[in-house]
Amino acid sequence: MRLPFSAKQAWGFLGKWGRNRYVLTLTVFAVWMLFFDAYNVGTRRKIAAKIKRYEADKAYYLAKIEELKLQNDLLKRDGKAVERLAREKYLMKKDNEDLYIVRK
Repeated sequence: MRLPFSAKQAWGFLGKWGRNRYVLTLTVFAVWMLFFDAYNVGTRRKIAAKIKRYEADKAYYLAKIEELKLQNDLLKRDGKAVERLAREKYLMKKDNEDLYIVRK
């Protein structure tokens, strides 16, 4: 059975560059990598967004660690700082004192 058109006519819509097997191979490879691969464009963007968020979290926690190290050094050196922290943060008091809490 003979087809009403030849193979040359069937591939004719691609033009001169489209019939080149290297261009076809490169195009198929690019489409595969962009849309069908496990690490396609969408997945790579999601991963990049997660990395950016994790780096921001890392910077926050490193700053928090430095702040806590400074507070720890202060508490090791100064006894009054320990008492102030206990009174302010943990609402501790001496036996002969009354404690009044004012909340805003």
